[in-house]
Amino acid sequence: RRLDLRRPTGESLLRQVDWALNCGLPVPPQQLVTVAGLANSLFSSRFAHRAAGAVPDGPYRGAAQVELARAQFHKGEYAQAEELLGGVLQHAGDLATAKSAAVLRAQLLLRNGAVDALDGLADEWATAVDRLEAAQPRLAGTPAVVLSRTGCRLLRIQAMIAGGLFASPETELLQVLDADGASPEVELVARTLLADVFGATGRLQSAAALTRRALDLLHGNEAELLGYYEIVLAPHITALIRLGEYDDVTAELERYAGSGLRGPFYFGGSVTLAAAIIEILQSRPAQGLELLAAAVEGLRQLDLENLLPLALAVAAHTAATAGLAGLAESYLAGLADAEERPLHRLRLVGEGFAAAARFRLYQVPADLDQLRALMAEAKQLGLISDELDLRLLALRLGSLDGLDDLVKVAELSEGAAASLLTSLVRALRDEDMAAFLRILDNPSSRHILQPTLQNLRTPVLAPEDAAGTTGQRDFLAQVKRQLQKSLPSGTSLDTAPNGRSASGRARAGGRTRPAGASLTGPAGASRMGTAGGEDAAGTAGITPAGGTAATASTGGTRASVEPWTHAADAGVEPPQAAPVKLTRREHEIGGLVLEGMQNADIAERLGLSVRTVEGHIYRMFAKLHISSREELELGHLG
Repeated sequence: RRLDLRRPTGESLLRQVDWALNCGLPVPPQQLVTVAGLANSLFSSRFAHRAAGAVPDGPYRGAAQVELARAQFHKGEYAQAEELLGGVLQHAGDLATAKSAAVLRAQLLLRNGAVDALDGLADEWATAVDRLEAAQPRLAGTPAVVLSRTGCRLLRIQAMIAGGLFASPETELLQVLDADGASPEVELVARTLLADVFGATGRLQSAAALTRRALDLLHGNEAELLGYYEIVLAPHITALIRLGEYDDVTAELERYAGSGLRGPFYFGGSVTLAAAIIEILQSRPAQGLELLAAAVEGLRQLDLENLLPLALAVAAHTAATAGLAGLAESYLAGLADAEERPLHRLRLVGEGFAAAARFRLYQVPADLDQLRALMAEAKQLGLISDELDLRLLALRLGSLDGLDDLVKVAELSEGAAASLLTSLVRALRDEDMAAFLRILDNPSSRHILQPTLQNLRTPVLAPEDAAGTTGQRDFLAQVKRQLQKSLPSGTSLDTAPNGRSASGRARAGGRTRPAGASLTGPAGASRMGTAGGEDAAGTAGITPAGGTAATASTGGTRASVEPWTHAADAGVEPPQAAPVKLTRREHEIGGLVLEGMQNADIAERLGLSVRTVEGHIYRMFAKLHISSREELELGHLG
């Protein structure tokens, strides 16, 4: 007997094949490959591995190897994924297998920071297409061959973008989009890559328009394009955050959560990272710090796009800004130990946040010099958005150096947020108090510029170290006095709860307990959060694991998720510590964590979903005022 798979589709097909394999019924190899691909698109790695592993040697074995590798990739087993892909592209018996192998191999190369190898991979893919076309003359000139060759071209374009080149890729991508007969997949990929170019070069509104169209394409062709959802969503959210369109960010994340797609973007910490940014941007820094702790833990478990160094740097800077020196130092220590190798742009921004965090803690001039060197590097590469972020970090420290350059780069950036920032920096440069007061009296300006205004209220740099002209330094002192009168009291960012500055306490050797997840605010749970119970994996909450407060992720972002400068600068007053009381389940899971078990293993042991286990871990860490597994001790469990 054989299983008849002609009618069922989607998840019902997965259930039928699972049942057939349990019963020992033979399933056609082609159907096993199809089901493995479907399972991977739904990020069900366990079942994808089972279905692909059941494919015997023969014409479908190469495709099965790709699905096995993809399942390992989704689990964070990158070396195994590399090994499984070995030789598949060179011996692929069909165009689809060659394409799948090349695309997954590209993802692995990007994760490893091996941008230079992408061109060689595109050559290997093109060679495979030539070989298949020569062996099967009927393929010549068919849409499938055209699609494969366009894929090779797009991979070369992606290599240029990842390497920091933008002019040539922009021209080529516009040519791809102008070509007749482009498939929805080609259009989606080309639009997403072009959005990456526009986002890097300050054209944020144009970038958001491109990714918005790409998302429309995806939702209109979900059967074919659903696997691209997270790839498109990351640059879209990045552009919206930089534009200050926070409601649109929330709406997109709700839409993503409602899709039921639970992939690495969701579980790996990218969603939580973006949610943290939104919280801080909307004057909820306590919840933002809580979410940053959750994001770091999630990325330590699964980080497909090397976002962990960026998340650690952002968390360190946020904690330092809030006066939590011990927490900031713990994140910086984690950053020093991180093995991930982010792409160039993520590295620039991450190193900028780390330098700013260290300067806030210790006021060592070398850290400010490093921040300025990163600005110069971003400028040389034409990374307008990143240069703006880095220059804004320096301004928020109280530096008046390079105000002309900051005005220029802000003027080159699209969007209302950049326009408001331009007005503010011009007022500082030109010592124009009337213009500054107009900004301060405008609710919209205050909302968008609040993190910067809060930092100028209590700058880290002493006036004599702020650079700029004597008049500009005197004007900044007037601005500071005006802000101290106009902004709410109790929001000083460089003062700890005991009244000592974070930097002073750090120099004195004092440390606060790592408490990134303890800074709870009034919103103790997500407004769209999970519906309670042990396993809420099917709900539409946008906060992964159901364990943290948020209203709005990537990671993120790649995450793609780069505009952190605007977020990590709002004041927060930590509450008094409360007695720690863990639930029975938290005790149980905590014990298994101490045994060295990973989340997936704990879930299998206890009969829970991975998402539920992650939720318990995040809440437990919040109660215990710790931010990583390494800090958990037996004494925490009582």
